[in-house]
Amino acid sequence: MRIQFARCRRVFVASTLVVASTSALVVAQADNFSPETRYCDGAAFAGTGEGAASQLSIHSNLFAPEFASKCPIEGGLINYLGTSAPAGVRGLTNRFIPFAGTDVALTSAEKALMEGNFNRPSPVHQIPIFVDGYAIAYNLPCVGPSVNLSSKALALVYSGVITKWNHELIVADNRWLATCSSSIRLTKRADSSGATDTFQDYLAKRNPEWLPYSREALSAWPTLNFACSGFGDEGMVSCISSRPGAIGYVKMSVAAANGLPVANVQNSTLSFVGPSAAGCSAAASAAIIPPGASISMAPPQVGAIVGPAPPQWPATLGDWSVATMTDAPDDVLGGKSYPICSFGYAIMFQSWFNAYAGTLNGKIARSMIDYFTVALSDSTQVRLTEFGLAPLPPRIRGIGRDGLNSISFRNFTPLGF
Repeated sequence: MRIQFARCRRVFVASTLVVASTSALVVAQADNFSPETRYCDGAAFAGTGEGAASQLSIHSNLFAPEFASKCPIEGGLINYLGTSAPAGVRGLTNRFIPFAGTDVALTSAEKALMEGNFNRPSPVHQIPIFVDGYAIAYNLPCVGPSVNLSSKALALVYSGVITKWNHELIVADNRWLATCSSSIRLTKRADSSGATDTFQDYLAKRNPEWLPYSREALSAWPTLNFACSGFGDEGMVSCISSRPGAIGYVKMSVAAANGLPVANVQNSTLSFVGPSAAGCSAAASAAIIPPGASISMAPPQVGAIVGPAPPQWPATLGDWSVATMTDAPDDVLGGKSYPICSFGYAIMFQSWFNAYAGTLNGKIARSMIDYFTVALSDSTQVRLTEFGLAPLPPRIRGIGRDGLNSISFRNFTPLGF
């Protein structure tokens, strides 16, 4: 088996530097059958997924080597193209690829279009594969300890109301900034990204005066004088590091890898916490689906529940756009949950035969099921912290495995279609 990942752009992460127009080849030497995978019988076919560039490193440096070590599939070639999440969504909607990678869940409209496009109906699975966090990074000319930023202060900064680092609302939590009259220089992502969605979701949670905007209209931010708009995490790093007084949002692993100072952000207990894998895992464990949300629920797990009832997450065929963990209630780490976190997803069809009508061999589905089952295994998930990501809570891993095990790749028509 060979696993090849195309690298389409420069991305700085905690453990790797990805450079445009290069590729890395991982050759598997796996001899042992792993019982935690569904097939692993050597009959898989080649498959090429596409999606968020931010997922490229974790596929090439963790998921691929783990898969190669567990599944003795000879001759299979699995590709992941780190172009963009919208490109992956388009590719899957048009039935060109077997799975898409994205850092933001599908909207109900996107999901409906994908499930019925080209008269090839099939439900769509959205499978969480890790938890990520976004740091509020800054470039402050004044020297002092880490900045504390309340939810209200951040909302007013990104509404254009607070324009100086020594504004009274910021100084209230940072006395040392009273004499720092540097102007705040706002930065934002220039491209569609889960980072923007997650950051805006956090700002809107306890600040109704801040108007959240949809990712379909990136230009519809509040009318502000942005100092810089960066493409991807690398663009945001450049924006922030090159402009004194700058502030922006960037993946926590990328901020750490590039030595950017990051703020302690206020969570739901009003504690100021810095970004961390443990803090994001706590957020995922404690988050609750908003009351009244229309979702397809996962079946309850067998066994007694110890402590508080688990959060009610959707099944993988449900609507994950309502499954936000920003500003989650914190009952796990005693006030240390980090409030700006989100899932990374793999998206794929439930009925392979219906969706592709023979254009993609069903054996590709077998390799995809194996691949993501390994990604959700305990031994793989525990290593996510090495890459600045957080493992999924056990209940959500179980929901993902249930979804993978329900995928059909023969001539089956799922109920309801």
